[in-house]
Amino acid sequence: MTIGSIPGALIRWHVGNDFLVNIIGAFILGFIFGFNFRMPSQIILGIGFCGALTTFSSWMLASFQLIHLGNFFEAFTFIVLPILFGLLFASSGYLIGLRIKSYYLEKKI
Repeated sequence: MTIGSIPGALIRWHVGNDFLVNIIGAFILGFIFGFNFRMPSQIILGIGFCGALTTFSSWMLASFQLIHLGNFFEAFTFIVLPILFGLLFASSGYLIGLRIKSYYLEKKI
């Protein structure tokens, strides 16, 4: 897990944009699930890399701060948009993973 978490954390720190890293992480997780990676790769990439790349706690703290300041509409969009885009990117990653996996299997046979 640590092998994946170090680059994930460094990328998150370098990018510095919670929304962007969360949707990228959702895409990668969808891809891993769609491609059906073997267990060691799922742990390293899914839990290690994506777990360190994505940032639920920072997203929730920023959401709370917006609510606390009375910026309810901004808080609502800050909460809802990442969920919608995360689902969109996770499903896109899943479908791309499925297609690449099926293409790989067709060429192998």
